Amino acid sequence: MKTSKTFIVATISLLSLPAIAGYGTPSEGWGFVQDDWQVVCDNTRTCRVAGYSSDASIDKPASVLFTVLPKVALPKAQIQLASKVSKDNTGLWLNNKNYGTLQPAGSDAVLYDLSAKQTQAIIDKAQ
Repeated sequence: MKTSKTFIVATISLLSLPAIAGYGTPSEGWGFVQDDWQVVCDNTRTCRVAGYSSDASIDKPASVLFTVLPKVALPKAQIQLASKVSKDNTGLWLNNKNYGTLQPAGSDAVLYDLSAKQTQAIIDKAQ
C-alpha cells in the first residue's frame, strides 16, 4: 500500500497540464516550461512532455514522460521513480482509483511503461 500512496501523491502532483495547452516560458530550442512541466518538440514533429513531482512530494519524487508522435492518436507514456520499488506492488492511482499495475520498462525497476488505458486515464484527469 505504501507504493500506491507514492503514486497517488506523485501522479496527482503531476496533473497540472496547462503546459499542453500552450502556455509557459520559452526554453532552449523549441519548447516551453510551465510549473512542473516541460514541452520540447523536434524537427520530426515529435514532442516530449515531461512532468516532475512538485516540491510537496520531494520525499518520493517521480516523473512522467509523454512522447507524442505525428499521426499517432495516443502518446507513449512512462513513469520514472527516483528509487527502486517492488515490481509486484507498483500501481497507478488517480483520485483514489486504481488503474492497474505498472509494467517495468526494463530490469532496473525505476522506469515503467503505462498501458493505453493508464495513459488515457492521466490525459482524461488533466482535462
